[in-house]
Amino acid sequence: MVLAATNRPWDLDEAIRRRLEKRVYIPLPTAAGRKELFKINLDNIPLGPTVNFDELVSKTDGYSGADLTNVCREAAMMPLRRKLMSEDFDLDNFDKGVEMEDNDMPLS
Repeated sequence: MVLAATNRPWDLDEAIRRRLEKRVYIPLPTAAGRKELFKINLDNIPLGPTVNFDELVSKTDGYSGADLTNVCREAAMMPLRRKLMSEDFDLDNFDKGVEMEDNDMPLS
């Protein structure tokens, strides 16, 4: 048995597509599905009060579940990137670790 998955079936070689007899189409998530995916992916992330799930859903029409997971992962890294780019970040103090209050900036 061979199981394969792709977000880009049109890029598969025709010979491979002929050998894969069964095809199951899984559509992109609906607006309600995208909202739930955002809630699942951001469940353990502290969010700012200005995060609006409905706005995120409207801006991500056409995104797959994997796309939404990547968006959430990138957003979760933004506070750390801001800290690294800030003027008060000192590489000499990097070995001391990151204090919780330094990493407590919510996503917004």
